[in-house]
Amino acid sequence: MPDHSAPQPSEIANLLHDHGADWQIEYIEDLNVWSAVRRSPDGRHTRVLVARDPASLRGKLETVAHDEPGPENPPGVA
Repeated sequence: MPDHSAPQPSEIANLLHDHGADWQIEYIEDLNVWSAVRRSPDGRHTRVLVARDPASLRGKLETVAHDEPGPENPPGVA
């Protein structure tokens, strides 16, 4: 019987395409989790997101993208 919870290769490829330039994304087999790690340019801060599947990790990455200050979302602007 196939494992329907296993992520599709296209789901993983799309996740890496959309977020792989800004985040180090990998599957940690012994913990059965997906992780995304990003370090600040000065190396003083590390942000780590963890999820059970690529779809959940994508949701967390998209939430972070909307909540963090940046050119599209400057601090203090709602």
